[in-house]
Amino acid sequence: VESTIYIDPAFQGRGLGKQLYAALIERARTQGRRAMIGVITLPNEGSEALHRALGFERAGLFREVGYKAGRWLDVAFWELLL
Repeated sequence: VESTIYIDPAFQGRGLGKQLYAALIERARTQGRRAMIGVITLPNEGSEALHRALGFERAGLFREVGYKAGRWLDVAFWELLL
């Protein structure tokens, strides 16, 4: 299952993302899901640190496949086996 959470910038840095993501992981486990995939447009140190802290491992990198704000960006896939 692919996972995504977004936190309003006004509420970032308070641990809410980690709490929400942990709850999402637990729900996926109870539903019998096998793996969770996080897709992160780079650079995004905060999101990579969050995924790392929750046990995800970087599983792949796609170079210059995302286009945003007039430039090509890399996209990383992070995997958590449930």
